Amino acid sequence: MQQIQKRKQVNRREGSFGYAEQISTDLSWLTEKSINLSDVSSSFISVKGTVISIKETSQDGPTISNADIIDAKGNIYSYISYKSTGDILDGDVVEFWGIPLGTYSFDNVSGGLTNSIAIFGGQIEKR
Repeated sequence: MQQIQKRKQVNRREGSFGYAEQISTDLSWLTEKSINLSDVSSSFISVKGTVISIKETSQDGPTISNADIIDAKGNIYSYISYKSTGDILDGDVVEFWGIPLGTYSFDNVSGGLTNSIAIFGGQIEKR
């Protein structure tokens, strides 16, 4: 995908294993009608937004967290992680880093469909 190769801004951030990771802050390519996420499945992205809903479950295994987050442009992300999100609550402003898994739609309370981008989360923090 050419849009990914033409990223305008890439931040360098020290990774948890001591090496530098490239994290894209330009998500304009995610708003296309047909997204081919296989081209970026190994790329970290960074998003800042407001938590719409958050929940954690733990049944005979690791904690699984899911947070629905909306950014300033109205994009909705489903952050999924195998660790607790700590003291993050609905309405908190957060920034998260993760790997895009794909897109999906779900029925919303207004009777329409909401498109969302699923992100396997590496880290989420209050801002």
